[in-house]
Amino acid sequence: MFQTKPSNLTDGKFIDTNHVFFVKSVEGVTKAWERFGASRSFQATCEHFLDNLRRHFAYEEDVLQTAGYGAVKSHARDHAQLLASLEALLQGGLNATRGARFVETVQEKIFEHELVSDQDYWSLFENRDFTQGRGVQWAGYMETGVASIDAHHKSLAQYINRLAARIDEGTQSDLVLSELEQLYVYSVHHFDEEEDELQRISESPFERHKTAHKKLLQRLQATKSDVEQGDIDLRAVPNRLGPWLTKHITGFDVAAFHSHE
Repeated sequence: MFQTKPSNLTDGKFIDTNHVFFVKSVEGVTKAWERFGASRSFQATCEHFLDNLRRHFAYEEDVLQTAGYGAVKSHARDHAQLLASLEALLQGGLNATRGARFVETVQEKIFEHELVSDQDYWSLFENRDFTQGRGVQWAGYMETGVASIDAHHKSLAQYINRLAARIDEGTQSDLVLSELEQLYVYSVHHFDEEEDELQRISESPFERHKTAHKKLLQRLQATKSDVEQGDIDLRAVPNRLGPWLTKHITGFDVAAFHSHE
């Protein structure tokens, strides 16, 4: 459920809770489009989604302002631009073209914003060194040389690190499952963007790379299933996710992108 008021303006968990909610909300908008098409029901779903998004952005900005985030004004401008693009599509009603564009914008822009832009402020809420821990320690040899792809990779690494911190704090399995579902959605978005970039530069073994992405998603789902069934100690989840990400980056992505420099 969307949390309508931050219980603690210095606690990033409020933001994370609503990010989980919005992953499900984006799925709701997509399903409404598939079921109802350009209709009043779909319009109402989009308006409700946009109302919640406005409130979330406003509360997030309050939390970041209180926490002393230096780029809060720039972040707020990003929020305003995203809202304006969606509001423009809603004005005058959603026909087939505008409805499809609304769904596309929600899927692409919100996930991109959460995956990349929102990761920039998480150091305000986490006080943990992962150099010797169970998280992912980013290193120069993991960089592909493509700024957007590297930003995604770093964000996914940060997400795994935050999950490790939450588990160490005693997070229960239901929240871990929500976080894993969010990581799955972000990974799908990243893989789609990465595959588009690989096609653009004409990577020759593209199908092999695409197959590797499918296997990664299957492994992530298997981890989620293990948590659901109680077949894995929660503290072991980050140990599995770290190599899940880094081995693919170093074994596939770095070589693929550097070969086209």
